[in-house]
Amino acid sequence: MSNSDFIGKNIIVTGAANGVGKAIANRFLSGGGCVVVADLDLTKAKETAAEMGEIGLAHATEVDVRDESSVNSMVEFTLDKCGAIDVLVNNAGIFQKSIPSVDQSLDEWKRVMDVHVQGTYLCSKSVAPSMIKQHSGAIVNISSNAGFAAFPYRTGYSTAKAAINMLTKVFAIEWAENGVRVNAIAPNFVEKDRTGDRNLGMETIREIGGGADLDSILARTPTHRLTSLGSIAESVAFLSSDKIPDVTGAILPVDGGWTAYGYY
Repeated sequence: MSNSDFIGKNIIVTGAANGVGKAIANRFLSGGGCVVVADLDLTKAKETAAEMGEIGLAHATEVDVRDESSVNSMVEFTLDKCGAIDVLVNNAGIFQKSIPSVDQSLDEWKRVMDVHVQGTYLCSKSVAPSMIKQHSGAIVNISSNAGFAAFPYRTGYSTAKAAINMLTKVFAIEWAENGVRVNAIAPNFVEKDRTGDRNLGMETIREIGGGADLDSILARTPTHRLTSLGSIAESVAFLSSDKIPDVTGAILPVDGGWTAYGYY
């Protein structure tokens, strides 16, 4: 894909102030797109957008993906600043520490489900009308290998990512005839961003516990490495591209072969 593949395109990336979301936003900017950096932390979003201004056109807005009015405000902000929405990346998410299911509180369950599932649902349904009206658009959801295989002690997270996979398929079928494509990527554990942004690095892996240490993850992954930010960003760009109009309802593993591996 060229470095001008998103010229004239307007993109929303949620959770874009740092980490994975920031890497995705930078990829779209480097391709000539206009990016809305949407994040719960408005101060950090503004800092990130200002930094990105050296690459291309970026705007910052606050969004709580759990709240419908906040999501609607994000959509209105984007339409006001950009005039259209061509791509939405549902990246906003939170991690869940390793807790036995019988010890997990209802609040913990709701905390994880609200951000991942309700957030993906609300953002997608809120941008869909404008995409349907223009008869074009791409939505890319960030799932996980945890959505395909059970991660014990991370009940909410695994369930939420599996739900995102199904939302991806349902929306893809509903909106296909209107020119709107909906796909997802499913990364493995992600390498830590060398710039120091928050991400799932070695420290977080150790914190998760439940047997999930770095050595065991690398041994279980056929490529023997964590998923890179570059692989994630390029995969999202690929699924957002106008060059693949027949790809919708797909969930692309970006996991070094983790999901395909059937051994123990």
